[in-house]
Amino acid sequence: ANFWRKWVRQSNLTYMPKEGAGFSYDCGASIFGGFSRINSKKSFKFKFKRQYGTSKVHYKLFENRDFSEYDCIVLRTGGQDAYGTLIKDDLTSVLMDDLIDVMATKPAVFYINGQYYGIYFMREKVNKHFIAANYGIPSDDIDIIQGNQALENGSIKDWNSFFDYMKSHDLSKPECYEYVKEHM
Repeated sequence: ANFWRKWVRQSNLTYMPKEGAGFSYDCGASIFGGFSRINSKKSFKFKFKRQYGTSKVHYKLFENRDFSEYDCIVLRTGGQDAYGTLIKDDLTSVLMDDLIDVMATKPAVFYINGQYYGIYFMREKVNKHFIAANYGIPSDDIDIIQGNQALENGSIKDWNSFFDYMKSHDLSKPECYEYVKEHM
């Protein structure tokens, strides 16, 4: 199944809101997600790089965010809820936005080459740019390790030291637990 392969296609993403001006940017498009890739309705990632036309989207996409630059936008199907209500993950994100870190979200109707593909949810992509924009941390200072210690950005050296500390110390001891809290 080719949806497991890593590929990117030269594309154009056009956003037309109900009111006001939208945008149209050339980008690279690829299938996005984990095991939801096996579903007939796929999620997509749109990456903005100079090689495709522009390195950033300049648009106030989400009303609940203070920034308006994105290097990547994700259109999600609803994940494991893609054939149910579609909204469980996104509704939870909206309800929890003031309490915990979540990706901004908004519903969108998605077309590919003029053909209706369904209701999707436009989301921020969690990457170094997401962290930099949301927390004001320089993107070069960010390490991102996903899944089973798979390095996505930066270095894994500090994580390995931290992980080794957790494995070799008794976290029921207050001083060890405090070290972990301080460095997490």
